[in-house]
Amino acid sequence: MFWKSGIKQVVVGLGNPGAYYGGTRHNLGFQVVDEMAKRQGVKLGRKKFDGAYAKVILDGVTIALLKPLKFMNNSGVVVREFTKYFGVEPKDVIIVQDDITLELGFFKIKVGGSDGGHNGVKSVIDFLDDGGFIRIKCGVGAKKNKNMELADWVLTRFDAEEKGKIEAMMPRILECLECIIKEGVSQAMNKYN
Repeated sequence: MFWKSGIKQVVVGLGNPGAYYGGTRHNLGFQVVDEMAKRQGVKLGRKKFDGAYAKVILDGVTIALLKPLKFMNNSGVVVREFTKYFGVEPKDVIIVQDDITLELGFFKIKVGGSDGGHNGVKSVIDFLDDGGFIRIKCGVGAKKNKNMELADWVLTRFDAEEKGKIEAMMPRILECLECIIKEGVSQAMNKYN
């Protein structure tokens, strides 16, 4: 029951499960959560409600790192069941998502608002019945070929140059997440937006 009474915030990386989707633009949320777990020396080895998760303690605050293992457009089911079970309010959920409106290598913190056309965020809003959670929108860039369908673009993989930009961005995203948890979202927005 330590978990149930101890978790204060949940960091959710959005993505699609399975090796086929690994390394795609749409799975950048998964990548960020994996990197945060690595930085904290934990593995997302526990399973609950179709999600892989781990516990981390930062400055005395117990948080969960969570990757929903349902497809993107159903990830809200996992987030709802997980937060309901552990008693975490929507305002204490941090969603890490890919964003096509931001240039690759840039990110932005946002609180509340619409789904912005992102199916994973839409699912979370629908199932939590509350859009007031924190989002970290990680830029993956606009599609290069205007004739390409958006769904096809977000399922492309990063080339070598793009991977370098992601690697350069990653430490700042992780610092930003830690800042939100330790100092609050307003302070993080002042520092990183």
